[in-house]
Amino acid sequence: MDLASVTIGACLGTLIGVITSAIFVYMLKSLCQAAAWFDGFKIVGEMLAIPTFWFGGPWVATKLLNSLQWQVVLPWYTGLLAVAFLVIASKPIFRFVILMADQMQKA
Repeated sequence: MDLASVTIGACLGTLIGVITSAIFVYMLKSLCQAAAWFDGFKIVGEMLAIPTFWFGGPWVATKLLNSLQWQVVLPWYTGLLAVAFLVIASKPIFRFVILMADQMQKA
């Protein structure tokens, strides 16, 4: 196991997890304030594009990191991405679900 690959996978996964969870929380807040159905669908479409950022895209770093063993990097990357995303986004997601349930109950 290459220590550099593990370290880069862990750091990259944590970084992307923190960035995308912050974006997700911001979009969730925007979804709560959406005035019309169209605005809500547009925000949901943006949320569905997040995995494209996680697992694809022309990263500048991929050209610089050609010498890494990607079979070692990817498990650390995906694991820490998931952990960072869930740690940051889980509370806002639960609060959003409770808010929507309250609004549906009042309607």
